[in-house]
Amino acid sequence: MNKTTHALLLVFTISFIFCACSKKESISNDEEFEGFVSATINKEIIRAEYKPILGDPLYNAYYKAEKNILFSRRINSQKTHGFRIEINDVSLEQSIFPLLLNHSTKGNSRVNFAYVDENDSIWQMNIAAPMQFQLTLEKYQNNRISGTFGGTLYLSSKDSLPISEGEFEVELSLY
Repeated sequence: MNKTTHALLLVFTISFIFCACSKKESISNDEEFEGFVSATINKEIIRAEYKPILGDPLYNAYYKAEKNILFSRRINSQKTHGFRIEINDVSLEQSIFPLLLNHSTKGNSRVNFAYVDENDSIWQMNIAAPMQFQLTLEKYQNNRISGTFGGTLYLSSKDSLPISEGEFEVELSLY
């Protein structure tokens, strides 16, 4: 491996070891807005506003050429409890909104959605039943993406978790 690869690997490793997050308190100034993901889970509103520090390439990015969108928000700065969303094969500049997506819509477009609960259990979509969870991209403007989501997520044990009234608005870094 070359020096650049080693440096990137070191930054990646450090960001995971410390699991540090940031949240900017004021959203009155557009430059300080970092976004949120929220949903009703077990009759409780869960709102995630923290994004991993040094995580933009992995947790807050729009890869324009590859048409991939990745973002994650956590409930608090010390734990992994939160939401992780990956959208593949979607060109935000060429899309007509609202754009409804599930795991296998629009040819090769795929949505991978995960919720990590307070016990670090990872609830995910059932790719064998793609219509059980849907995500709608409502708007993309000035590097901000917003939308809604809902449906059923599963543990590997087949336990299910209904999620409703999901919404998000995040500012993405362009790559």
